Amino acid sequence: MTSPSHPSSSARQKPAWISRPWLLTFLILLTSSFLAILSLSSFASLPRQLEIDQQCRMSRMFPSYNDHTAEMASYSPSGLHKKYKLYLYREGNYDKSQSPNGSPALYVPGNSGSYAQIRSVASSSARQYWRPNGFGVQEDFKDAKGPVDWWTVDFNEDFSAFHGNTLEQQATFLNEVVAYLRSIYLSPPTHNLMAGDRKISIPILAHSMGGIAARLMSHVGNYQQDSVDTIVTLSSPHGLPPVPFDKGVQKVYDKINHQNSKQSGLPPLIISIAGGLLDTQLPSDPTSLSLAGISADCPAARISTYTSSMPALWSSVDHLAIMWCDQLREKIARAFLLDSVAFGMITEERNQGGTSGKKSGIRRRRELWRRALGLNGDVDAGGGERGLPGSLLAKSLAPSGEDREEPEVTPNETPILKMDTTGSNSILRTASASEMIFYQKADEPPSSFELITNLCVGANPSDGSGLSIPQPIEIVVLLCSKTMDPSDPNKGTKAACELVLPWRWELMPPSVLPDPRSNVSFPDRFPDAHRVYAVPGDTVRRLSIDSRTLAEKRIDFIRVERKAEDGMFLKHRNLASFIRADWVKEVGGPTVRRAASIELVTHPSEVAGDGDLYQVDLLSRWSVARMDTSLLAYEIELVPNRCYLDALQLYLSPKSSIPITSNPRRPAYAPILQVANYATGDSRWYPELVPKGFADGVRRGKVVSNKPELNKIRLPLALHGTSPFLPPSSMSSEQGVSFKLWHDPVLTAFAHNECPKPFKTISVRRRVRASAGLLVLRYRLFLASWPMAVLCVVSSLSWRSWARSVAARRSQGCSDQSSFPSLLETLTSHSTVKVVLPCLVAGSIFFQACQSQLYHFFQPRSAPSWLVDSLLGIPTQPGLGFLLGPSLLLISYTSLVLLSVVLDSTLLLLVKLIRATIGTRTLVKLSWGHQTWNQAKQPMLLKRSSLVGIGLLLISVLVFMPSQFAFLVVFLIHCVNTLRSRADVEVAKGGRYDLVSTGGGDRTFGSAAIKAKRSDEVLDEETTTTTTFPVPGEGINATTSVSAAGGGTSNHLGLATIDSIAWSTSRYNQHHFFLLLLLLLLPLRASVLLVWARNLSVGWTGLSNDMTDHNPLDVGAFILLTWIFAGGRKLEPGRRAIEGEVLLPASILLSGIDSILWGLRHTYRVYDGLNLVVSLALICHWRGRRYGSEMIQAEPIRSTARRGPLWENTPPPRRSWAYERLEDDGSSIQMGGLGSNPQSGGHTTSANLDLPPSSCSSNLAGSGIGGQRSGGAGGGETEPSLGQESTQSIQEERQEKDPDSEGEEIQDDLQELLEEYLETIETYQEVVGDVSKRFSEAFLRLSKAKMEMGGGTRLGKDSYDQRILNDLVVDPKLCVSRIKRVYSVEGEEEEGDPRVNSIDRVGRDDETEGLRRRRRRRRPVEEEVEEKDEQGQKDEPKRQARKNVRARLPPDPLHQFSALPTPSLRQAQSDFTSAVDRLLGVNLVVDQDHQSRRPPGVLELVRKLQALEASIVRQRRRRRGVAEQKL
Repeated sequence: MTSPSHPSSSARQKPAWISRPWLLTFLILLTSSFLAILSLSSFASLPRQLEIDQQCRMSRMFPSYNDHTAEMASYSPSGLHKKYKLYLYREGNYDKSQSPNGSPALYVPGNSGSYAQIRSVASSSARQYWRPNGFGVQEDFKDAKGPVDWWTVDFNEDFSAFHGNTLEQQATFLNEVVAYLRSIYLSPPTHNLMAGDRKISIPILAHSMGGIAARLMSHVGNYQQDSVDTIVTLSSPHGLPPVPFDKGVQKVYDKINHQNSKQSGLPPLIISIAGGLLDTQLPSDPTSLSLAGISADCPAARISTYTSSMPALWSSVDHLAIMWCDQLREKIARAFLLDSVAFGMITEERNQGGTSGKKSGIRRRRELWRRALGLNGDVDAGGGERGLPGSLLAKSLAPSGEDREEPEVTPNETPILKMDTTGSNSILRTASASEMIFYQKADEPPSSFELITNLCVGANPSDGSGLSIPQPIEIVVLLCSKTMDPSDPNKGTKAACELVLPWRWELMPPSVLPDPRSNVSFPDRFPDAHRVYAVPGDTVRRLSIDSRTLAEKRIDFIRVERKAEDGMFLKHRNLASFIRADWVKEVGGPTVRRAASIELVTHPSEVAGDGDLYQVDLLSRWSVARMDTSLLAYEIELVPNRCYLDALQLYLSPKSSIPITSNPRRPAYAPILQVANYATGDSRWYPELVPKGFADGVRRGKVVSNKPELNKIRLPLALHGTSPFLPPSSMSSEQGVSFKLWHDPVLTAFAHNECPKPFKTISVRRRVRASAGLLVLRYRLFLASWPMAVLCVVSSLSWRSWARSVAARRSQGCSDQSSFPSLLETLTSHSTVKVVLPCLVAGSIFFQACQSQLYHFFQPRSAPSWLVDSLLGIPTQPGLGFLLGPSLLLISYTSLVLLSVVLDSTLLLLVKLIRATIGTRTLVKLSWGHQTWNQAKQPMLLKRSSLVGIGLLLISVLVFMPSQFAFLVVFLIHCVNTLRSRADVEVAKGGRYDLVSTGGGDRTFGSAAIKAKRSDEVLDEETTTTTTFPVPGEGINATTSVSAAGGGTSNHLGLATIDSIAWSTSRYNQHHFFLLLLLLLLPLRASVLLVWARNLSVGWTGLSNDMTDHNPLDVGAFILLTWIFAGGRKLEPGRRAIEGEVLLPASILLSGIDSILWGLRHTYRVYDGLNLVVSLALICHWRGRRYGSEMIQAEPIRSTARRGPLWENTPPPRRSWAYERLEDDGSSIQMGGLGSNPQSGGHTTSANLDLPPSSCSSNLAGSGIGGQRSGGAGGGETEPSLGQESTQSIQEERQEKDPDSEGEEIQDDLQELLEEYLETIETYQEVVGDVSKRFSEAFLRLSKAKMEMGGGTRLGKDSYDQRILNDLVVDPKLCVSRIKRVYSVEGEEEEGDPRVNSIDRVGRDDETEGLRRRRRRRRPVEEEVEEKDEQGQKDEPKRQARKNVRARLPPDPLHQFSALPTPSLRQAQSDFTSAVDRLLGVNLVVDQDHQSRRPPGVLELVRKLQALEASIVRQRRRRRGVAEQKL
């Protein structure tokens, strides 16, 4: 034994912050908690920080629904009509007919969506088609063949986002619905075709996941060719699944995005509209068709935009409001109406012309939808990837051939006028200021034409505003090209002029200047739901013609004619009209990147044009690359020029009373800023760029223009761009974000004629807090994978350490009771806090850098999916990943620690609640009890009942219920298992077991030590004697029970050892770990469970073709794991070291790394990986249990044969660094050193040996062992303890001696003590040798018995029945007591029988029922007759009661192993009994004088040696004191 080093000899202590991992842990928890709280608060306040709110008008309708499910039953061979339903919508007071009478359109709800959501769009469609009250048709649709009949599907609010099979079922049913609708709506007859010979196409409007189901229709088996040619999706995540918990959902996305559909003709036209930042239910990034890569296959069939970019709405919309938002539903309803009017419903007519050319059907339909939605080229991201007009990228991506020509919705819709260029009617003549001509200069770089006005441009039938207000033509714009007229004899020229139609004009938000005559606060709220921006006079129209269009049309000049001095609506509202036009350079302005911001450089512009109209560079534009991320929020800071502030102050001053007329020198509008992302089509408008409070200050007479720095304008910005796990488009990195600033040159020159720009500087900075909210929106599902990843990485190391400790104990011949580490202690240990977490952080940073470098070797669209989907999914932004990755890891670690604490506290609270409400007895019954160790060491043998239960559960998974439900059952069962394990720990700590200890490490038992059972509850007063003895080794304060042979594990004395608290705690730690593991996996399985519960609620129990959810292998490993835990066991590390120390920890580590790398994008892989880990752990456990008991027993035998007797290498007793300290009451013992074995581990000793009943020696007290006299456990005089008799006699003699001879007497006493000490050592060695010899013979006979009985585990602790009662009991005072085993036998036990222990009687009748017993031989009838004659009639009732009862003998321990024990087994039992008797010194022997005496045992001798050692030390101190006194 190696004694611990003294503190003085230890090395210099480390600093406190290094030696205390809890401090560093606390700092990590505090930091990550701060980050989590900051992010959550930022996410909650994100709309306020970005200054966005939902501005949607509420829609009104009178809905009714006609059920057509029964009619379509014959078209549903799948039987899904029993689960889903089909309705026809009818609008009250408008749709007079309840039967279909128009063109069909189908609505598909999304995840947990209702079929009634169509009422908003369908109501608007009916109101736009019919006149009020349904009498007649509106003028715009008088040529239509009928209204749009809106059909809607009831999916019973299925959770389609969670389940791939549900999506496939919905797609199958949609194809059946389409087949039914095609049978109702027949094509009209022609001269050579009958009605119905031509197939029709059904357009679809889908919300959320309904768009995915609609796109999946062409990939399932019952799809009819070209049955769907238009799919309009609202907030549908096309790029990636919103909840990646189910593998089936990922398969669906792989089909629709990467596999060819069964569409034989043209691909369907897909229009995707997203809600934007207010859609917090799912991020809007995957709704972009360009980011999803869908627009690359056929750009002409794609439109993608956001509600914030749609004119007259300009607002972000949440996930549900996008269906009822009034401004949006009017546009969608009108687009469907116009589509049916312009193209009909015949498939051939709708798709004629292919995908290219001016007459392409799909391009024409796309153009119609673009006009109806009011989208221009900047915010239409689905029509091909194009950049800024005139840029090199735009030219490289520009269409070729006929695709350059703009498609026409209707033939010859754009009139071409032949105009004279000479004479009085010349088109080049300008008679007044209301006529303007703009010439394109040949020597200048290509420029685009910009015109802004508030005049009416005419009625636009394609406008989806839903208004029926007549709009006159108040301005005309002609695009003219000079051509030679061959019919002119004078060879004159004529100009071919194209009239700009109203659909070319773009609606801009109004940006009025503050009214000098009004005290209303400025600026106004934008956008405002109560303001109808499409009303003429209340909006601004913009005409933009890029240089490419001008070059293709060969435009030489542009003529602008004002048809009205003041607009009709403007005059009525007392407003002034204006026209601002200019040639604008398409080269963007320069930008300067600084450390913390991006500065947009403003520069002076040249003056162009003539007349009274100021034409000074209306538009300034910039393009900022690498700013198109969705993860960052920005702040735009505009610093006004001094001249701009002076102009505003002059305009607002009362002295400048300018009449409200169409004066060209009157300022018309305030600056307007638009920020747009070309890759996604998202944009944001900032009108009325006037410093806040500036107008109020001027009105109050304050001079506020002399300090431009105090009048800064700050604007928040966050756009949808490059998103995690979506490869960026090719123009994202090149073009980035576009900034466009419109300003009125009249306003800037109002005070100073040389004022170049309204703003001095424009800078863009990042907003950290708002960016944190955006990160939460995109990465909130990381809690489903990364905490599990951290748990796997940490547990892999702890499992390896535990397996090593078990292997080390086995190699030393000790038991494998190494404690499984506590999860909380592991998470807060030095290795985790100072090694694992830093390595994870460094690894995430390193992989992020490698990911970014690898990504540069691939094109944006050709990068492999494993690279784009790994880690955070942002390979183009490694700098952001360097901060985000470690932050998410720390938050995952904190959540794991908190979850572990909460789980442990909840279990403890439940245990205490059970104890307080029901009682301790119930808690004892709830715990695993005394049988745990014996059950835990049994091999993995499945009983018939277990096989039946497991088989039924697996068959149920295969036939009826999904594997997710079985996983829920497993989780609930393991909750009970863990609760029982916790109760077992509390019961063990409360002293309810016979064997308890704290296990491991230095132990000190004080007042909190476990109290023993009362002696009157344990010992029979008539048959019990007690002996007090110490146990060598570490401190023990427990009651050690000794009974039948075969149980426990061997210590250095050859005894079986059990540490109940250590074992219970180890088992609870492992159960707690796996409970947390199952708890983290539960959300991954609960999603599909919700789908199954929903199906059961509607009575649908049909199985899908895909048996993914009914695979027993997905849950079989967890079922077996729970079965093992339900038996009170715990997993073993494995039979060999490579299994427990390498294979299993490596698999856990790889599962954790996989969860970190691909868990965010493919969360379902977390469950698959852990399923494999659990399967491997079960295999290792089975191998360990298969031969585990033989390994543990064989090692001591091999070591005994190699080293001789068991105690041959045991060192002789010597003085230790720590000596025993006994309290008066004996309740606390702290012992170390003498006779202790370093391999014992301090386990409490229990020898399960069957000993014959006998009493302690009559001279027990006289042997010097402290305790009670023989003759009873309850009384008797107390004798001096061991060694005190000799010391006391020496002290008495010393008092009688002369003090002068005290030194000599001390020397004599010391000599006597040394002689006695040496004699005791000699006796100790003899006894140890005798005990070792007896144990060796017993083990040899036991091995012989095993061979005779066939080997295996029939003999040993695994087959021993723990219900056999004890023969010997050792109480906390180390008194050995022999008790008589009394079992409850039928017909023998009576109430109050003193032979039966009160504690053992509880539940003993049922527990001992299965023990093997021998029955007494029935007595002959003659003996019964004689007894009856002798006893008389008084005992007749008792004899009759037991007449026919064959009394049963108490169970023999050997009969539990074999019905016919072999002689070798019986001799082994006898040898073990004699060895234990010799060890404990229990049996009496007769000496030569025929006197009975008890020979000393090993434990008694150890105690005596310790007492003598203490006496010798005291005598030496006295001798030294006397010598010093003489000196």
